[in-house]
This record gives sequence, C-alpha cells and structure tokens, in this order.
Amino acid sequence: METDYSKQIYHTYFSLKNRTVKVVLKNGRNIQGIICGFFKGDPERQDPYIVKWHIVAEAEKNRFGTNILGYITGELIKQEDILEVQFGADKKDE
Repeated sequence: METDYSKQIYHTYFSLKNRTVKVVLKNGRNIQGIICGFFKGDPERQDPYIVKWHIVAEAEKNRFGTNILGYITGELIKQEDILEVQFGADKKDE
C-alpha cells in the first residue's frame, strides 16, 4: 500500500496564509490554483485521509468552486493521481 500523504498536504495547506499551490500529476500535467474543497476518505475502507481535492484558479476563489448556475468549476483531482504538491511562498510576516 502506498504512503498516504493527503493528511500532511491538508495540514500544511491550511496552516499557510498564501494558499496558492501547484499540483503535479503523475501524467505530467500541472495544475495551479487554490484548494477550495476536498472529499474525505472512509477509514473503514482504508481510503486515504483525503481522496479528492477540488482546485480552482486563484481568481475564482471567492466563488467557492461553482459558477453562477451552481456547476462545479476548476478540477477534481484524485489523491492517487498526485505526484507532487508545491506550496506558494508563505507570507506569514505580512
């Protein structure tokens, strides 16, 4: 079984003030934006802590990941598809 890094990503991300991320997928694709939502896994099924992340462009962060009609915008990314997460520079001193 693979190591579950989703809990570490979750805690690191929500401890930052600058929440911009770059997610590198295993297929080589890069996605930049902010995490506006996530789907927790089921521990009884031995799921990762987070099974999917909802990422939107930073300009859309105030829309909570939906458009005017209520449809999801951005991308839903499965935890298992993530190769690497790069966090934006944290600016806690500002």
